[in-house]
Amino acid sequence: MKNFAEYAAYYNALYEDKDYHSEAKFVSKLLSEHGPEVKTVLNFGCGTGKHDFVLGESGYQITGVDLSAEMVNEAIKNTPDNLKDKLQFVKGDFRTLRLNQKYDAVTALFHVMSYQNTNEEVLAAIQTARAHLREEGLFTFDFWYGPGVLSDPPVVRIKKLKGKDFTLTRIAQPEIHSDKNIVDVNYELIVMHDDETAQTINETHKMRYFFLPEMAFYLKSCSFEMLSVKAWMGENKPGLNTWNAVITAKAV
Repeated sequence: MKNFAEYAAYYNALYEDKDYHSEAKFVSKLLSEHGPEVKTVLNFGCGTGKHDFVLGESGYQITGVDLSAEMVNEAIKNTPDNLKDKLQFVKGDFRTLRLNQKYDAVTALFHVMSYQNTNEEVLAAIQTARAHLREEGLFTFDFWYGPGVLSDPPVVRIKKLKGKDFTLTRIAQPEIHSDKNIVDVNYELIVMHDDETAQTINETHKMRYFFLPEMAFYLKSCSFEMLSVKAWMGENKPGLNTWNAVITAKAV
């Protein structure tokens, strides 16, 4: 099943407790550390636009891109009136999109890079980022960090929440394919609506974890220079207890 096709209707409820504001401010800090002149940003995997809204409030001009038309529609619908001249959202594929426009920075947040499962997909995504950057433009992205994933393997997780007119239970069952550096996250969403109707949604999200030497090779192959590697939402380098790392690279 296509990732997020039906999931989109419940996405904001599922991630209501996600601190988009702090995460967007963290990304803004990374960009300002390496490029104080960043004004325009192309954000891949924008989802329903939550990071983009915060970045727009901070003064950036944002183009958000997502593979899911449902997500893009939600982002457009929920864009605050005061940001409509700063934000635009388009449907597109990280691996193939060409907007024929250059940006000061490209971002890919919330593990978008880890959805690129094969070497060819990873290279295609990084090449897309490079194609949209001016010289010395910045590429900031987070990803599942291999040493942390293998040191603390994923387990079954259950999340329950009450929405406006529904109750939702999400079961996430992981399956590790160590020969491919892939984790299949098998999601089952059980939705009980207040009108007593029920819905079950099943999706498998294939997530690749990466190691720094391979990521450095991919970036160099696509004309990037790696500037910094940090644990997500932190200042330290990623370690064995780090599941999510973030890289900022410069187009050269």
